[in-house]
Amino acid sequence: MSTNNGAASSADAAAAAATDKLKQSITEFTATLRDDPAVIEFRAAEATLESDPAFARLSEDYNARVREFQTRQTEGTLTQDDINSLRELQARVNEHPAAQRFIAAREEVSALVHDCNHEISSLLGFDFGAAAGPRGGCSC
Repeated sequence: MSTNNGAASSADAAAAAATDKLKQSITEFTATLRDDPAVIEFRAAEATLESDPAFARLSEDYNARVREFQTRQTEGTLTQDDINSLRELQARVNEHPAAQRFIAAREEVSALVHDCNHEISSLLGFDFGAAAGPRGGCSC
C-alpha cells in the first residue's frame, strides 16, 4: 500500500511543479503583453476616454436618448425624427476624438489577442480562446 501512496505523492508533486511552471509562464507572457505598444496604447486610450468630461456628458446624453427611444418604440410613438436624432447623437459619440482613439486602439489590441490565441491554439491543437468561452445550453 505504501507504494501507491508514494506514486500518488510523486504525481501530486509533478502536478504542482507543472502548475508552478505554468503560472510562471503566464506571468512572463502577461508582462510581455503589458509592454506591447498596442496594449500600452489601448490602456492609455481607455484612460483618456474614461476621464474625458465632454465624452462622459455625450455618452450620458446618448444613453438617455437610447432609453427614451426604447420607451417610445415600446409605446408605439417612435417617430422618424426620434430615429434621426439618435443616429446624429450616435455619430457625435463615434466622432469624438477620445472615442476614435479608443476604437482604433481596441482594434489593434483585439488583433494582438487574436494573433496570440491563434499561436497558442496552433501549439495546443485546439481553439484555446473558444475553450475559455461560455458553453452551450447543454454544457457540451
